[in-house]
Amino acid sequence: MNDDLYHEVEVELGKLDAMTLVLHLDEGRIPSLAGYYEVLFDDNRPVEDRTRLMLYFPYSETLPSASVSIFMQAIGITDFTIKETPLKREDYLEAYKKYYRSFSVTDKLVIVPSWEKGSKDHISDSNKDKIPLYLDPGLAFGTGQHATTKLCLQYLSEFVTPGLRIIDAGAGSGILSIAAILLGAESVLAFDVDINSKEAVSYNADLNAGVKEKLKFVHGGFDIEEFKTFHADILVANVTKNIILSNTNYIKQGNYPRLVFSGILVEHKDEIEAHFSDHWKPTICREDDGWIVLELIRK
Repeated sequence: MNDDLYHEVEVELGKLDAMTLVLHLDEGRIPSLAGYYEVLFDDNRPVEDRTRLMLYFPYSETLPSASVSIFMQAIGITDFTIKETPLKREDYLEAYKKYYRSFSVTDKLVIVPSWEKGSKDHISDSNKDKIPLYLDPGLAFGTGQHATTKLCLQYLSEFVTPGLRIIDAGAGSGILSIAAILLGAESVLAFDVDINSKEAVSYNADLNAGVKEKLKFVHGGFDIEEFKTFHADILVANVTKNIILSNTNYIKQGNYPRLVFSGILVEHKDEIEAHFSDHWKPTICREDDGWIVLELIRK
């Protein structure tokens, strides 16, 4: 009866604490979480070193704000405020539209929300020469605004050339897969363990002309059969350090000469490089807001 209702849990906290919390959210440490986003466009945003995260839970979940509060304290986050509000699905979608707008993410790509597609002047004059990537991120991870996604998009904009074959591990909303194809990739294999990702990738691919026929999505992780048999030029994995380390053997055995990892904090760079040092050489490392994108080339 309450399928169209959510609990909205608003958390205000320091940016470094937010980075820590997001790492845990992306690893599924709060299983009942339906989705989240960071408030980036709001005149009432907190001061510069603080931010707000909006978390959404099914209405059937009991007191999710209490669960979030206990979880944050357990991982060492103590300086925060939290409030909970019941919310209709349509109100959530409208709130999301308020906080998510078109923005340029590289010198080649501009991200355009699906609800702005076809509207007058939905792309600013300064972005008219860029490729529009239409996106409705919904409740799947990957809006283009998080530093890890931006780093991956910037990498793809620089290194994807016509005809390349790409694997997108942890596809989320499909933003990296779609970007790769818009930039010239011949085909993309995308996969994600989150079942929400399947619908999100399909919907977002439909928004972008010429993408769907070049994109194959598989629900699952690095152990899927398609990952073993797909020959690619680049593996892009915007996933957390723990996911990378727990799937090291699968990743090393894949068919590609280049690995590109994001979702990694600067302080974990050496650990990742060490795990792949037997057959992989680090060649590129770029940083944004404490996160890195790391390219490794097969020796």
